Amino acid sequence: MGSPGANEPNRHHSDRVGAASVALSGRETPDYSDSEDLHDALGQLSLDDASQIRYHGKASGLHLLGQTERVDRRAEGGIWRFPPARVWPPLERPIEKARALFASDFGVQLPTIEQQRHLLDTFFTYINPSLPLFDRESFMRAWSLGIDESSESPPVPTFIPTRLPLPLMLVIFSIAMRISLDISKETAEGTMSSTGDEYLSAAKYMMTANPYAASRPATSQAYLLIAYREIGIGAMSQAWLFLGVAIRMAQDLGLHRSVDKFHTIASNMFSATEKEARNRMWWCCVVLDRYISTYIGRPCMIFERDYDTPLPVEFSSESEEIWNGTTLRGDGISSINQATYTPTRSHTIACLRASARLSSILGRIVETLYSVKQVVPSRHHEASRIEELLDGLFLELPPYLKVDLSAGAPTQLPPPHILAFNMQYWNAVLLLHRPFINRRVTSRRDSPDPVNSPADSDIIRASAARASDMCKIAANNVSVLAQAYRKAFCLRKCSPFLCYYV
Repeated sequence: MGSPGANEPNRHHSDRVGAASVALSGRETPDYSDSEDLHDALGQLSLDDASQIRYHGKASGLHLLGQTERVDRRAEGGIWRFPPARVWPPLERPIEKARALFASDFGVQLPTIEQQRHLLDTFFTYINPSLPLFDRESFMRAWSLGIDESSESPPVPTFIPTRLPLPLMLVIFSIAMRISLDISKETAEGTMSSTGDEYLSAAKYMMTANPYAASRPATSQAYLLIAYREIGIGAMSQAWLFLGVAIRMAQDLGLHRSVDKFHTIASNMFSATEKEARNRMWWCCVVLDRYISTYIGRPCMIFERDYDTPLPVEFSSESEEIWNGTTLRGDGISSINQATYTPTRSHTIACLRASARLSSILGRIVETLYSVKQVVPSRHHEASRIEELLDGLFLELPPYLKVDLSAGAPTQLPPPHILAFNMQYWNAVLLLHRPFINRRVTSRRDSPDPVNSPADSDIIRASAARASDMCKIAANNVSVLAQAYRKAFCLRKCSPFLCYYV
């Protein structure tokens, strides 16, 4: 494809250098000036029967019940302890414990250790960089201790498990198998491969049975990955539903709140590593929420006003990781074109930070320009402010997260997840300007932006023409990036995120 106005993006961004200061550079801790706001920031926490922390906002009224000393000792040390369901008041006879579930119950046999190692290598090469739910080193350390293959023992309540729960591993295997195996040889023309489906079905069933049915970090992570997998096979409605379960679990676990604002006792329950794992998982929820909602035109589940989780932090050791894509295709040939890609630093968490900031802006675009009811006096003026945020974000990006398109197709590419992030950016530009392409000139006083004079109509026409130009530039840049991706990395192992961008 041609490259109309190839220099336009850089000129367009430089016109708004002053807007960089208003870009979403992270979440500052608000200055709470009164006890009511402070109490709301601290929130109320509870421990369930598996010692899992749960979060309760101020609307629950628990802060009122905890102001006086309680004889039932249900709120000690600022943390509530509620009895499990169906045991208060005490039952005459105990509830029968559900039979333990194993993979073999579903006719599923786990891969051999070597096969698991290969699948996990595929997962951490092609999947986790796009949705970095896990720290590879911690995950592989837990995997080396073995998989907890039974549902009999309750899942651990932490983000750093000593043994990995079976449902989570089944979901991971079901995703990795689809890109690590040559599924084209076993699939009839015109049909979709069922590779990994039996693992996914077993995982889904196990996750609806106790004890996995309750909110647990690993269960929420598994639902996020199921949503990610469903995107890849085109089951968008299913992806949206599974994402909803994952987000509700994440909110139940308090991931939408900054741990440092929890009660002091609760804050000290989490190590620095676990705090960071919580932050990363929440922002993965935000990124996936914005993607699926814009893809199929559904309302977002997460709103800016409802969370204050800080952006993830990239540790020095992670910034040194190299992405080389050494995994081989089914025919034994490397899927990487060495002529257009030189192994370079992955910058996975830096990319997540940028994608998280961009997703926050996407949320404003959806709420302002695509909501059922108009929430701002002038959508045009609000779009201008959002455009400043987008420009500011682009200007603040470090060089290793930008793909230079000023000279057409790039010759040297970053890792695939950074390439996908650049597509996400230009997709956001397109979403921002698209509603204004076909704006009709109207003099109705009750319209969002009424025309009061011929000069106003000229401004609207000029605005529509500019919106059309920006959409063309954005669409062309996405096309150039997609072609560069296909040439360098092969689309067989691309992130499902590319589906919507392209």
